[in-house]
Amino acid sequence: MGEWHSVFWAVAEELFTEARRIRRICMGEEGFKEYRKLITTGIGCLEAVLQRESIPVKVEIRTRLRMAEVIFEETDNLGEAEEVLSKGVILAQREESGELRMKFAMQHLLVRILMETSGKAGKIMIKKCIAEAEEREAIDWVYIFCFLEFDVLSRAEWRDTERGGRMSILSKIQQVSRNQGDQMVYIVACLLEIYVRIEQEEYYLARQRLDHISEIQAGFKDISTLNLVKMIFSVFLNIMQGYREAAVHELKDLHSALDALAQYDMDHSPQNAIEISLGSEGCSKLAIHWFNRQQLFVYGHLLAGICYLPDYTSSKAQVFLNEGLEMLKCKHFAYIPYTCQLLTRFKDNLVYDSFLSNNLRTNRNLDWFSITRELCLIYYCFALMLRSDFDKAFEYIQDLDKYSSSFNNNTKALYMLLKGTYAQFTGQLDIALKAYDSIPASIQAICLLGNLNSALIFQGNKLHDKRRAHEILNHIKPLCQSSNFTQLRFAWDLVNGSMGDDVLHSKNCLLSVVSTFEKHANNQLRVIASIVLCYYFIIHSETEQAEKILISAYLLSRNAGSNLWAFMSGELLEELMRKKNRKIKAEKQLGLNLKHKECILDLFNHAHVITID
Repeated sequence: MGEWHSVFWAVAEELFTEARRIRRICMGEEGFKEYRKLITTGIGCLEAVLQRESIPVKVEIRTRLRMAEVIFEETDNLGEAEEVLSKGVILAQREESGELRMKFAMQHLLVRILMETSGKAGKIMIKKCIAEAEEREAIDWVYIFCFLEFDVLSRAEWRDTERGGRMSILSKIQQVSRNQGDQMVYIVACLLEIYVRIEQEEYYLARQRLDHISEIQAGFKDISTLNLVKMIFSVFLNIMQGYREAAVHELKDLHSALDALAQYDMDHSPQNAIEISLGSEGCSKLAIHWFNRQQLFVYGHLLAGICYLPDYTSSKAQVFLNEGLEMLKCKHFAYIPYTCQLLTRFKDNLVYDSFLSNNLRTNRNLDWFSITRELCLIYYCFALMLRSDFDKAFEYIQDLDKYSSSFNNNTKALYMLLKGTYAQFTGQLDIALKAYDSIPASIQAICLLGNLNSALIFQGNKLHDKRRAHEILNHIKPLCQSSNFTQLRFAWDLVNGSMGDDVLHSKNCLLSVVSTFEKHANNQLRVIASIVLCYYFIIHSETEQAEKILISAYLLSRNAGSNLWAFMSGELLEELMRKKNRKIKAEKQLGLNLKHKECILDLFNHAHVITID
C-alpha cells in the first residue's frame, strides 16, 4: 500500500472530471445538485488522504494544494481554501530544498484567494513572490508571478488607477524575456501591452507595437492562437482608426484562419491554453489561459458585425452579429472565463502530474459571457435600426433592460446611446436628449457621439435651438478633432457643416466629408452629408452636381430600407426636378416620397415608448 494515496487522488480526479461534464450538459437544478455532490465527494477523497496517519510530507503538500484549488474554484468557502493551503505552505517551507516549486505553486494560489478576501494583502504578497523567484533565479516563476500581478492589477476596481503598474509589470516581463531569449513570452507581453493601450484609446501606440510583433513573428513558422489574437487586435485598430477597407481585408484573413482552426480541432483535441517552451532547451513550459477557441470565434463575428455596421445598405452586420449571438447561446459559453483575465499555470510532469492541468473554473469568472452577449445585442440593435427594423430592435432593448442594472460603465454608456438613438429615430426627442445627457464624459467617444446627436436634435425644426446646438459643437470641437477615433472628427464636420453659418465653408467641408465616408463605406453618414450638401447646391443652383449626389443618396437609403433618409433625399430630389422643369420625374418622385412619409408617420405613431431611469 505504498502508493495508497494515488488511489484517492485518481478517484478524486475522476469525480471532478465527471462534475465538470455534468455541469456543462445539465443546466437545471438537478444537474447542479449532482455536480455539487460530485465535487463534495471528490474533496472528501482528498480529505481522506490528509486524515491518514504518518502521511509523507510531499503527499500532504500535493493533496492540500489540489484540495485548496478545487475549494477555491468550485465553492464559496474561501476561508476553508485559505486554511487548507496555508498549512501546506508551512510544510513546503520546511522542505524548501526539494519543494520550492510546490511552495511557489501554493503561493500563487494563495495570492488568488487573498485577492477575493483581502486585496491589499494579495498585492503585497505577489511583490514578495516575484522578489523571491528572482533571488532563486527561477525564471519560469518570475514570469508566472509577473503575469499574475498583471492579472491582479487588471481587476475592475484597479484597472484605471493601476494603469502605470500594469505597464510597468509588462515592461519587466519584456525585459526579462528578451534577456533570457524567451521570445514567445515576449510576444505575449507585447500583446497584453497592446490590449492595455487599446483600452486607453492609445491606438497609434498600439499599432506601433503590433507592427513590432509582426517583425518578430516573421522568425516563427506558427504562433497559432497568438497569431489569431494579433489579427483580432489589428482588425479592431483598423475599425477604430477609420481604415474600414483594411479591416474588411483583414477580416477575410481572420475568418480563413478561424476556419482552418476549426478544421484542425475536428482532427485533433482542442487546446485552449497557449503553451510556451522556456529556455534554450525548452525543458520548462508556461501555459497561459487567455483567449480560448470559442472566444476567438465569437470575437471574429462581433468584429465583423461592427466593421460592416456603417454600410447599412448591406445586411452583413446583422448576419454576423446574429451568428455571434447564436454561438453565445451554447451552454458551454456560460463557463468561459473573462477574456482579459490572464491565468497562468506552470506544468512540470515530475512535480505536478495532472493536478494543475485539470483546473475546472466552472463557477467563477462569468463576466466575459455577460459582457460579450450585451455588446453583441447592443450592436445588433443598431444594425436592426439602420435597416429600419425598429420593432425587432425594441424587443431586444427590452431584453437588455433586464440586465441593465449589472452593466459595467462602458456597456451602460453604449446602451444609453442605443436608447437615445431609438428615441431620436422615432421622434421621442426629449427622451433622446435625456439618454444622451446621461452618458458620462469619462466614456469619451460614446459621450461625444451622444453630444453630436443632441446638436442635431437642437438644430432640427421641432426644437430649433441653434444657440444650444452651437454651444454643444463648440464645447466638443477640441475633443472631436483630437480624438483617436477618426470617424468622430468627420462626424463633427458633418454636424457643424449642417448648421449653414458659412455656406462656402460648409460646402467645402461637406464635400470632404462625403468623399471620406464614401472611401470608408460609411453609407449612413455619407447619405446624411450628401443631403445637407445638396441642400446648399440647390440654393445656389448647382443642379448638375446635386442631381448626381441625390440620386445616389436616395438609392442607397431606399435599398437599405431607411424611409427617413429616403424621404429627405427624395424630397430634395423632387424639388430639384421641379427646378429643372422635369415635371414627370418630379411627380414620380413625389409619389415615392409620399410612401416613405407614410411609413415614417406610421413609425412615429406606433413607436414603442423608451424609458430612461
